[in-house]
Amino acid sequence: MTPLIELKNVNVRYGNKIALKNISLIINYGERVAVVGPNGAGKSTLLKTIAGSIPASGEINVLGFKPNALTSKERRRFHLKVAQVFQGLHLIPRMTALDNVLIGRLGYHHGLNALLRKFPESDLKNAIDSLRTVGLSEYSGTRLDKMSGGEKQRVAVARALVQEADILLADEPTSSLDPEGAKRINQLLSETTRDKKRTLLSVIHNLEQLPEICDRVIGIDRGEIAFDLPLSALKRERLMEIYRANAQA
Repeated sequence: MTPLIELKNVNVRYGNKIALKNISLIINYGERVAVVGPNGAGKSTLLKTIAGSIPASGEINVLGFKPNALTSKERRRFHLKVAQVFQGLHLIPRMTALDNVLIGRLGYHHGLNALLRKFPESDLKNAIDSLRTVGLSEYSGTRLDKMSGGEKQRVAVARALVQEADILLADEPTSSLDPEGAKRINQLLSETTRDKKRTLLSVIHNLEQLPEICDRVIGIDRGEIAFDLPLSALKRERLMEIYRANAQA
């Protein structure tokens, strides 16, 4: 099987700081993978590298695209296939929750309809269904700047779901939610990607959430892969090693 995502000897630098060092990994179609590690380890950088959001050296192949060397023609097709829920959310405060979710469908339309954000009824129905799925159906007409951080987080998840991409990259998708809300969203992401046979790669801060969202765990420590194991084979002691090592550094 051709890997869905493949990185070979990938490096990322921020000035003199090495953010990722010699990263090599393969993620196959339909996998649910969590990335864990201490603050500043390179977890978010890894997702942004796969998304093509930051410059990186080495070989990167995602769905047959090279995200570190996309042409302008390839960029649009690539971003149709890779949905993102990142910490910045990238929502538009002056727009309603429904309009923000519909942005996830923009890439499927061209010309004047895309420019004027005119969507067919099928897109509108899907967007409303996505808001209902994340528990926000009554907020469809509410502007984002009138919503709480947790509600905005759920709008971002709904937008990613309605995009119907092959890959979902989620950077701490439940960071603004209470424990019950976080569990609900994690299970939703996991079930949606599994049922639709999509691939989920998420950065997780709360280690107790791992069983809710993944089958495989990649540990990042100081920009390098410390371990890459099935969740069922990962012992808590091994998981905590990378956190203790950084606390003692």
